[in-house]
Amino acid sequence: MIFFLLALLPIAVWGIQWYFNREIVWKEAAIGTGAALLVATIFTGIEAAEFHVPSDIETRSGQVHYAQYQPAWREQYEEAIYRTETYDCGTSKNPQTCTRQVFSHYETRRRWHSESWWVESELGRFSIDVTRYDDVLRNHGDAMAVEGRRRTGETDSHMIEGDPNDYRTVNATGYVYPITKNTKFENRLLKAKGSLYNFEPVPEDQLKGLFPTWPENASKFDTDRLLGTAMGLWDQREWDQMNAVLGPLKRVNVIAIGFPAGTTQETGTLQERLWMGGKKNDLVITYGGDPQEPDWAYVFGWTDTQAVKRLIENRILDGVATTEEISNLVIAEYQLCEFEEKLAHIEIPMPWWYYLIFAIVVIGSQGTAHFVFSSNYETKDAVQEPRGYYSRRRRRNLLTRR
Repeated sequence: MIFFLLALLPIAVWGIQWYFNREIVWKEAAIGTGAALLVATIFTGIEAAEFHVPSDIETRSGQVHYAQYQPAWREQYEEAIYRTETYDCGTSKNPQTCTRQVFSHYETRRRWHSESWWVESELGRFSIDVTRYDDVLRNHGDAMAVEGRRRTGETDSHMIEGDPNDYRTVNATGYVYPITKNTKFENRLLKAKGSLYNFEPVPEDQLKGLFPTWPENASKFDTDRLLGTAMGLWDQREWDQMNAVLGPLKRVNVIAIGFPAGTTQETGTLQERLWMGGKKNDLVITYGGDPQEPDWAYVFGWTDTQAVKRLIENRILDGVATTEEISNLVIAEYQLCEFEEKLAHIEIPMPWWYYLIFAIVVIGSQGTAHFVFSSNYETKDAVQEPRGYYSRRRRRNLLTRR
C-alpha cells in the first residue's frame, strides 16, 4: 500500500501540469498517471511475494536405494543437414530477397559417451564417482546387470559399440547407506527484531568453547553432526545411519555436541542462543563433563513436544543414550514444528534500497514522460484542422504565429 501512497506525488504533479501547462493535454496526464500506478502495482506485488524474507538451510537425511554404473558406449545417429534457400519476400513495388533454412539430407554421426555412476536415494538421484560406487557395492554386498539406456534424442540413435547393460547394486545385507541434502526454508528470525522467538546475542567474552559454525554437511555421504567429545561417544557412521532412518519418518536432523568438564548447563543454553535455536528440523543434544557420566545435559530444537527433549536428557545423564535408544525416543515422541506457520506473524521490513529503486524508477519514467509530452505537438490550444490536412511543420508555424 505504501507504494500507492508514494505514487500520489507524481499523480499530483500530473494534475498540476495538466491544469497550468498548455503543453500537457488530458490524455498525456492520464498516461503519466497510469505509468505511476503501474510502477506502484509492480513494486507492491514484489513486496507481497515476500522475496525479501531471508532464507536458511536445513539438512534432510535418507538412505541410498542403490548405486548404478553405466559403462562407456558408442552411439550412432543421423544428423539433419540444412541448406540455405533464397526466395522472393517483397512486393511488386518493393521486391526483396530473403533466406531460410530448409532440410537437405541426413548424415551419419558417431560419438562416445563416457562411463558414469549415480545413486538413487530417498532424497533423489545424485552423481557419484567410481570410489563411492565401489563403497556402496561393498556395503550392499551384491550387484546385478540391468538393461541400460543406450539411445538419446537424436534421430535413429542406437548403440554400435560397448556394453548394453548397467550394473546396479543389490542391498543383500540390509545395510543403511546414509545420504543427506541441504534444502532452503524461510527463516524470519534472521531479520526479525523484538519477536518473542528471538534469542539474545551471545556476548564476546562467552563465545569461547562454543561451536560457532552449524554443521552444513558439505559431503552428502559423510557429515559432521557430532561435535566436541560427542565424536568419541558415538560412531559417526552409526549416527548418520540413525538420521537416515529418522529422516524419512520424522524429517528430523539430530546433532550432538559434547563439552568438556568444568562447563555447566548454561553452556548448552549459550550454544542454543548462538545457533538461534537451530534450524527448523534440528534436535541438538548438548552435554558436558565425562561423556560416559556427564555432569549435565540439555537438548534444544524447534519441536513443540518437550517430552522428547527431557527423555533424551535423562538417557544422557544415565549413560544409556545409544543411537538405538535415541532413535526409539524420537520415533515415539518427536513432532516436527510447523516453523514457517509459527513465525508467519513476524513482519520483515523492506530493505531501504528497495525504496531507492522505486524512487529511481518513478523519477526516471515520469521525467522521461514529462519531457516527451512537453516537446511534442499536442497542446490545449492547438489549431483545429482536419487530420492529416497540414504537415507537422505547417502546424508548428501556425502555432508560432498565434
